[in-house]
Amino acid sequence: LFHEIHFQNLRQEVMEFVKAARQARVLPVLVTHAFRARRTDQGETARRRVGEVCHLFQMVPEEVIRGFAGYNDMLREVAKAEGLPLVDLEPLIGPDQRYWGDATHFAAAGSALAAEELGAAMVPILDRWNTTR
Repeated sequence: LFHEIHFQNLRQEVMEFVKAARQARVLPVLVTHAFRARRTDQGETARRRVGEVCHLFQMVPEEVIRGFAGYNDMLREVAKAEGLPLVDLEPLIGPDQRYWGDATHFAAAGSALAAEELGAAMVPILDRWNTTR
């Protein structure tokens, strides 16, 4: 099970990354994790979309989904608190099987869509960065 302490540790690691990037005068950009399951998935749909992760982590499907959702929520909170750009991939790539090799890894179509969405989101971020430094 994912507990609050896990997210506190992850948050601390993200903050260390942010600090190191800022010290190197690099713009940290946070990106949420896209995953095949939707936050509202339950039962058989949840199991089908995250089954292999359940076996790996020895968790029920809904707990796996809560874990990924919690991680993304933590990234959103850090981005807001630190005034960082965030590319929110989670809602941009749907659960359609053609996008996914498994619950968390893209198939070719998913990689192409993620790259397209990430690239489009980065243009205004980099434009602002280049005009403010």
